[in-house]
Amino acid sequence: DAPEHHTVSDDLVAMYQHVDRHKSFAALRRHRPQLLPLARFFYGHDSPSRAWFDHSLIHATAPASPSAPPATDSDCLYSCTGYRQGCCLSTLMAMLPYHDALAQVQRERPTLRVVCAADDAYFNDAGCRVYEAFGDKELRVAADVGCTSNQKKVKCYSPAGDMRLAPSWMDGSAASG
Repeated sequence: DAPEHHTVSDDLVAMYQHVDRHKSFAALRRHRPQLLPLARFFYGHDSPSRAWFDHSLIHATAPASPSAPPATDSDCLYSCTGYRQGCCLSTLMAMLPYHDALAQVQRERPTLRVVCAADDAYFNDAGCRVYEAFGDKELRVAADVGCTSNQKKVKCYSPAGDMRLAPSWMDGSAASG
């Protein structure tokens, strides 16, 4: 609806591996506290989970459970940092602090539009404002999430805007060709 506006597309570097777990758990407490026991089971700092098969059934328990069979190295799952892609919780745990940071940037700028799916985000606003907001997002996400943008994937677009307003390092800027 505003062809002179600019859009910046963003992709974080290895969000699942770099997201700060403390920030994830804080966001989970705010948004979905009922999932805390499950998240602690798989990603709690002092609780490697145990899994074993018994007659085609999968059982899982915390390591000190009296119902667990004797442990072997092959049936212990240890997790220390980040989240595993494919885990039922990993996308939620990785996204929550990132989306909180994006929501804060958007609250501070009423004209900014932000659309996000997992670690891919799009920012839209008038030229100078969108690049300012993107810079603030970079600082906030680094501090509040522990992640950074993959600058090789950041792109800017505008159907009718002046691309000279875009930072020269961004793909799509006047300087990038």
